[in-house]
Amino acid sequence: MRLEARAATADDLEVAASLVDAAAAEAGNERGGALLVALARPEGSRPDRLVEQMRDENSLVALGLIDDVTVGVAMARLADPYSGGRLATIDALYVEPGARSVGLGEELLEFVSHWARSRGATGLDVRVLPGVREAKNFFESAGYVARCIVMHRPLGPGVG
Repeated sequence: MRLEARAATADDLEVAASLVDAAAAEAGNERGGALLVALARPEGSRPDRLVEQMRDENSLVALGLIDDVTVGVAMARLADPYSGGRLATIDALYVEPGARSVGLGEELLEFVSHWARSRGATGLDVRVLPGVREAKNFFESAGYVARCIVMHRPLGPGVG
């Protein structure tokens, strides 16, 4: 089995959008997920926005492949510099359920880490929804530690 992670191109738009939508759908079913998805993707996975991210040097859309079949996606961006350096944030890291636990997530994470370091990032953040222990364990095994817990209380009807 050959695992690969690479930057997406405009030719990958359809499969990338499909995987981003799958990631959002899965996250939207988790506690806090609907709000997280709404905040992170207010316009959804509009293809023009995805192409814009692919062209932006401060953003990354990466694909994960197993034997040349695309089954994973990662999205990351660089934040403005701050006094401690420059921070990168992973907005999505998703592998199709049937392709999990074979190392593709690690391959994508390493690709994103290399991309962030090559652009001067001194740290890499990722949000994990409460109750998604598999994701929490995945990132902890890669050396991530929680540094902030965001609490939320809905004040009325709507996403929350």
